[in-house]
Amino acid sequence: MARRRRRGIPVPEEDSGMSDINITPLTDVLLVLLIIFLVTATAATQNAFNMNLPKGDSPVTVKAEADFVLVSVSARNGIFLQDEDTAVADPRKNLAQRLTLYKEKKGTDKVAIRADAGANYGTVILVMDASKQAGLDKIALVAE
Repeated sequence: MARRRRRGIPVPEEDSGMSDINITPLTDVLLVLLIIFLVTATAATQNAFNMNLPKGDSPVTVKAEADFVLVSVSARNGIFLQDEDTAVADPRKNLAQRLTLYKEKKGTDKVAIRADAGANYGTVILVMDASKQAGLDKIALVAE
């Protein structure tokens, strides 16, 4: 590598390689990832089940906290825990045990019951009773 001298300062020869970084591909990848994130985030916030929640006239609203164990009761009296896709099999035997597992996992004593307007009242009482057995003493009923 030959160097020329200019006024006593060594000057390197010009390299034929690129001296700057092309960030266009990086920007493209980041934009695609941002779009994918936005689409999945909106899909995740929608209800997993089509539920017709009863509507209340009260102007008071309470935001569901993240430390609630969420139990959904469908119109056909299927009981779903958190965002699981499958209903609890034989809830009279298994529901209290499953709720205990979620209680320990989340470290809470709160349960939010989201029941469809067409759900059987007895099924909601069954969920409330199983919640008490599991040690989830603070029960909230979710409405729109």
